[in-house]
This record gives sequence, C-alpha cells and structure tokens, in this order.
Amino acid sequence: MKNKTFALGALILLIVCNSAFSLHAQTNKKKPGGAGAASDSQEHAAIQAAITALTNAAHSLQGANRDFQGHRDKAAQLTQDAIKQCKLSLAASIKK
Repeated sequence: MKNKTFALGALILLIVCNSAFSLHAQTNKKKPGGAGAASDSQEHAAIQAAITALTNAAHSLQGANRDFQGHRDKAAQLTQDAIKQCKLSLAASIKK
C-alpha cells in the first residue's frame, strides 16, 4: 500500500514538474545580444503553471467516484502539500 501511495505521489510530482519545466523552457528564450537570463515574471510563470496543474489535479481527485482504498485521500493531501510548497517558493522568489 505504501508503494502504491508513493508511486501515485511520484506520478503527480512528475506530471507537475514536467509541465512546469516545459512552460519554463518555452518562456526562457535567449534575449537578443546574448543575455539569456529569464525575467522574474517568466520564472514565476513556471511556478504559476505548476500551481494551476496541481489545482486541476486536486479537483479531479475530489471528483473521483471511488476512494481507491484511501489512496485518493492521500493523493489529495500530497497535492495540497505540493500546492503549498509552490506558493511558498513563489513568495520566497518575490522577496529576493
């Protein structure tokens, strides 16, 4: 049971990280003249995309017809924890 819970959490994390990385790669284009640093708003866009994806996943989990032997609730909690961490990282990056 722990392995299934871990696998589900890992899958959610993988999907979210992949989505955020893909968005970051799309928005992190090199500027003319060789200055390749992404602006803060572009970096924040990747975090915002992750928050959106996690929020959508949380809504999908809430709408599931079955409990899946407690795994749905565990996945929902892990998703909420991930949303919290994304929001904390966003707040930390704004403070710098």
